[in-house]
Amino acid sequence: MVARPPSGTKVDRKSRLQRWEIAQAGRTFEQVLARGADRPRPGFAGVVLVAISGVLFLLKLGLIVLALVIVVLSDAKLFSLFVVVPLLVAGVVPFVLVARSAGHAVPVGPEDAPELYDFVRRIAAAEGAPMVRRISWDNEFNASASRGFRGHQLTIGMPLWLALRHEERVAMVAHELAHFRNGDPRRGWMVGLAMTQLREWHRALKGVDGVVGLIAAVLALPLLITERVLVRLSFVTSQRAEFHADAVAASVASSAAMIDTLAVTHAWQPTVTGAFQKAARDGVDVWPVLTAAVAAVPAEERDHRLAVATADQEVHSESTHPPTGHRIAVLSRHRADGDPLLRSAVVNGGAWLAGVQGELSHLQRTGRRP
Repeated sequence: MVARPPSGTKVDRKSRLQRWEIAQAGRTFEQVLARGADRPRPGFAGVVLVAISGVLFLLKLGLIVLALVIVVLSDAKLFSLFVVVPLLVAGVVPFVLVARSAGHAVPVGPEDAPELYDFVRRIAAAEGAPMVRRISWDNEFNASASRGFRGHQLTIGMPLWLALRHEERVAMVAHELAHFRNGDPRRGWMVGLAMTQLREWHRALKGVDGVVGLIAAVLALPLLITERVLVRLSFVTSQRAEFHADAVAASVASSAAMIDTLAVTHAWQPTVTGAFQKAARDGVDVWPVLTAAVAAVPAEERDHRLAVATADQEVHSESTHPPTGHRIAVLSRHRADGDPLLRSAVVNGGAWLAGVQGELSHLQRTGRRP
C-alpha cells in the first residue's frame, strides 16, 4: 500500500499540474491525429505571452537605464555602486546568457562550407522557410533553430549528424527550419529572453541566506509564478508547433525519413554515449569511433529502436515536445512522400567537416560531452 500525501501538499499540487499537462497533450494529439498538423495560431494565450515578455524586456532595459542614471547623478559614487551593480547584473545577465547560448558551438561560414549552405538553402526554399544566417556545430546529440540577435541560426550536433542517414539529415534540417514558420512563441527571442530572465533572477534570489534570504524568498515567489504562467501559456502552442514542424519536414524528406529521425533521436543515445566512452578509454578521436558504432548497428536493431520510440507515450513536465510515439503516430496517419530531388542531394564531407570535427574534439577534450 502506498501512503497518500495529505491534500493540498506540494506533491499533490504538482501531480495536478502533471495531470493537466497530460490532458492538454492528449487533446492536442487527438486533434492533430484527426485533422493534420496545421500551423498553430497563437490566439489569446499567445498575445498575453508576448505582452508579458515585452513588459519584462522593458523592465530589463529600465534597470540598466536606472543604474546609469544613478551613476551620473549620485554624489556618493562609491556608495552608489552597492545599488548600481545589482541593477546592472539583473538587467544585463539575461542578454549575456542568451548571447552566449552558442558559446560552445563552432560556427561555419558560407565561404568555408558552400555545399552545406546550399544544402540548407534548398531545404529552406522547398518549405518556404527563411534561410539561416549562420550554421554552427556542437557536441550535443541534438539540433536546434533559434532567432538570435544576429538573425536566424541553425545549430547541429555532430553526434546526431553522424548517427543519421542522409535522408534523415534532410528531415532533421527541414524540421529545425520549420520552427521559423510554425508559430511557436518560445522560438522568438523576446519570449526566450523573458524565460531566461525569470529563471536567472529566481536562481539568484534563492541563493541568498540569512535574514535577507527571507526577503529574497518573498521576491522570488512572483518570479516563479510568472515563469510558470509563461510556460502554461505556451504549452499547447509549442506542442502543436512540434507536430507542424514534423509535417513540414515530412513534406520535404518523407514521413518515413522523419519517423526514422525521431527514432534515432529518441533511442540512440546509448550508442553515442558508448562511442564517447570508448574513445576516451582508448585516447583517440571520437568521430571515427562513433561512425563505426553507428554503421555496426544491424537492421534488426534499428527496427527494435523504432519500436521503442513508437511506444513512447510519456508527457514530460513542461516539455515543448510531445511524446515521440504521438509524433510517429501522426506522421504514420498523414503520410507524405517528400521531394526526391532533395533526398538525393549530397553534402560532401570536405575539409570543412574535418575542420569542424577537429574543433569539436578540442572542446570535447576540455570537458564538453554530449
